[in-house]
Amino acid sequence: MSVIEFRNPHGQNQDNQLYDEPDWDEGQSGYEEEEESNSASENRNPRGSLDYDDTADRRRLRSLLRTVGVVALGTLLAVALAFLIRDRSYSRASYNIVSDSEALEAATYNNLDGCILAYSRDGASCVDDAGKKIWNLTYEMQQPIISIDGGVAAIGDYNGSIIYVVNKEKTLNTINTNMPIRALCVSRSGEVAAVLDDTDVTWIYLYGSDSEPIAYFKTTMKQSGYPISVSISPNGELVGVSFLLSENSRIKTSVAFYNFGAVGQNALENNVSAFNFDEEVFPYIHFMNSDTLIAVSDSRIAFFKGNQIPQTGANNMFQDNLEGIWSGEQYCALLFPDTTGEYQYELQVYDANGGRTGSIRFTMDYTNIQVARDRIIINNDTDCLIYSVTGKKRFEGKFDSNVRMVIPSENPARMTLVTSGALERMTLQ
Repeated sequence: MSVIEFRNPHGQNQDNQLYDEPDWDEGQSGYEEEEESNSASENRNPRGSLDYDDTADRRRLRSLLRTVGVVALGTLLAVALAFLIRDRSYSRASYNIVSDSEALEAATYNNLDGCILAYSRDGASCVDDAGKKIWNLTYEMQQPIISIDGGVAAIGDYNGSIIYVVNKEKTLNTINTNMPIRALCVSRSGEVAAVLDDTDVTWIYLYGSDSEPIAYFKTTMKQSGYPISVSISPNGELVGVSFLLSENSRIKTSVAFYNFGAVGQNALENNVSAFNFDEEVFPYIHFMNSDTLIAVSDSRIAFFKGNQIPQTGANNMFQDNLEGIWSGEQYCALLFPDTTGEYQYELQVYDANGGRTGSIRFTMDYTNIQVARDRIIINNDTDCLIYSVTGKKRFEGKFDSNVRMVIPSENPARMTLVTSGALERMTLQ
């Protein structure tokens, strides 16, 4: 809170004289001397000059207070409007064709920072939300795999050796691993972590934004286990790896963290922390943000907290069959069958601290689920459901065309649709 320091009008040293004492005649009485002194004091003002008028200072103060009031009121109105838009429910939607462009049947579509990334075995392309093609990339892959973090994507060929790193503006770089790729993950700053297969060992490489290796280390099934999932933090410094081990015919998972920044330089092979789970397999780990990694097995979701040396956080156990998981920067959602029998599915939503924020029950054969900031978007090619992360329904309706992909925008009431024959703008009303 800002503090305005006002000058104390009576805070001056009363002993200081503004001018020299006059010489008194011997015939003057003490009463006259005191009277003249009091008269001079009354004519002096707090600023130390005669006949001071504080009207200008008061006007400045009133102007300052009015400015502060206007700013405060504007802030309150902006916050109230944001809450109103966020909590609003919609009953219908309008559709406008943005661009005539036929969707490729063999392509997979993804959201790349508000643009549309399409990739297939023959290449990849990116168009903006107005349908304008930004770039096109040609390659040949047998089984393309992709990782996206914010506005950066990495596309590689499973069992191949080439990784393309792109953003919505251009191809950033090309990485040649010289070994078969088993898994990959990209950070929004452009680093790539890749699990590479060798004859007797498995390697984990960390490549910089210039495509050059920053660090690498080998793993074996006997010593550290086999890496089944890898994730890299948004700033590219932390790498999390889920290792599957087998000891005395029993399996276990080790979730290990490697810090390639200054903190990890003093740790053996940059390994700053590791956590073991007996009789559990964690095939999915993911950095939600720079401070939180989630690891999911068939019986729990575990949260690890810390942007330098991660430690265990909340653990949420479950017994039902997990059917899918989707994550954003602040929330993640786990899909289970609905045990009440009234619906088909139950989607449980958690925040980055492991707290459960809401539950969504629905019956729809979905093709995609997205965690878009504080919204959950569920859709197939004809139907759409939108919920808040607290479980409140915001919209339920049908598309006017067969939809391949929904691209959210900053405006929660506006989305871009990739349909079979065009690019459309969907506006909720």
